Amino acid sequence: MLGVIGGVGPVATIEFYRLLVAEVQARTGAWPDLLIHSQPLPARLVGAVLDGTLTAAETTEIDALLTTALDTLERAGCDLVAMPCNTFHRQLRPLLAGRHLKLVDMVSETIDAAAARGLRRLVLLATGTSVDHEAYAAARLRGIEILRPADQSHVVSLVTRCVGGAFDAAAVHEALAAGNVAGADGVLLGCTDLTVLRDDLSRVAPVVDSLSCLVSACADALTA
Repeated sequence: MLGVIGGVGPVATIEFYRLLVAEVQARTGAWPDLLIHSQPLPARLVGAVLDGTLTAAETTEIDALLTTALDTLERAGCDLVAMPCNTFHRQLRPLLAGRHLKLVDMVSETIDAAAARGLRRLVLLATGTSVDHEAYAAARLRGIEILRPADQSHVVSLVTRCVGGAFDAAAVHEALAAGNVAGADGVLLGCTDLTVLRDDLSRVAPVVDSLSCLVSACADALTA
């Protein structure tokens, strides 16, 4: 059974569930066996994550919330765990030590997908915390250069709008402008809340979408 740490954020969790159900049903004709634990975050923590201003105390607070979610999923008998949030993968990995839960690692799966497509220079559109902590630093081992966006504050604003459902067609052009993708092979959507821009954005630039990569990996694990 797959355990999902959701709620960070809720829109991305909903989209993850929708896509995973569709993918597993297309492959097997059945529904996936999973449990979603929606772990809410206080608004002040969400703001700090977006801006990249988390303090050590706030990081510890997030660790405690993730530990609670893992405890819940483990007690429920889950074998696998996934989290449709790039930012917290860095904190989640060490918390899995000694547990009977195998992580479906979204960051690793996304890097694999980019490498398989032969993309070598990608602009990372993500939260300030993901950018500052180099969430995709491991991509260098695959010969992929991860570029910082030209205007991170604009990316944060775009993520906030996508979470609230207040984006429109112009958001695609804003994403390209904020990322400054000239000279890059494409865009890495390293914030799952930006998945709502995936289809329109992919019409004008190559896109590697982390949420879609996680869906594929989870479907593989559930249908193996």
